[in-house]
Amino acid sequence: MEIEPRVQFDDTGTAFSYKSDRQLRKANFIFTVVNNPVMSAIATRLATIALKLRVPGVKAIIRSTIFEHFCGGETIEASEKTIVTLKKFNVGTILDYSVEGEKTEEGFDDTTAEILRTLEKAKRNTPAKNSPPTKRQTLQRSTPGSNRFAAKRMSTACLC
Repeated sequence: MEIEPRVQFDDTGTAFSYKSDRQLRKANFIFTVVNNPVMSAIATRLATIALKLRVPGVKAIIRSTIFEHFCGGETIEASEKTIVTLKKFNVGTILDYSVEGEKTEEGFDDTTAEILRTLEKAKRNTPAKNSPPTKRQTLQRSTPGSNRFAAKRMSTACLC
């Protein structure tokens, strides 16, 4: 006898229920490019060159496509809107600060400080012990062998 899992990870209708039709079309375009190795390599190379040459508008294009889809915001405060939106659909968030290319002590110190700020934010937003569980938490708890919470990872990063 096979047990039917209560959580369906291939249920994209639920996974993306917080997105509008326009956002879904944009996400489909992004995934089409990312999943095609040739298109992805070309797009990455062109973006890298354009950023190095400081081509006007490139950062705006990156922010409104890849960044908007995969990142919650450039700061914890900027991520708050996404956190609130996802919470309305019973999706928890995990703040994850991401920065690449730091090579100086000052850069490492700034990264450490930002990571500590994400931990403070998480500590302040931990549900009270006596608060009733959300529908999602109840579902996760009732699924044998599952984790206690379902969450979406949200990266904060800087496109400086």
